[in-house]
Amino acid sequence: MGSKNITNYPEVLSEEIIEIGEAPKSIPGKPPRSALEKWLRDGLLQSALVGRKRFVSRHSIQRMLIRMNENPGREFTETESSSEKGSSEKPEETSGMS
Repeated sequence: MGSKNITNYPEVLSEEIIEIGEAPKSIPGKPPRSALEKWLRDGLLQSALVGRKRFVSRHSIQRMLIRMNENPGREFTETESSSEKGSSEKPEETSGMS
């Protein structure tokens, strides 16, 4: 995927994770990779970088879908998505993804 900065959410690793390339199979409509990239950059879809591979959790996909369905057509910002988690910790910034 692209080399834009993507926020790293290490807590995702405590959930059932899948490689980013497998994520579209778990999302209704099997969105293109470009949609995943946008959701990751916008902070809507939370992921974690392990080595050179990026992972998402099935729970992070579910959380994203719930937010999208509660507010159809609305753009989300990373700050808003992070604050909805209820965490006061600032996630790590990473660049690139595999």
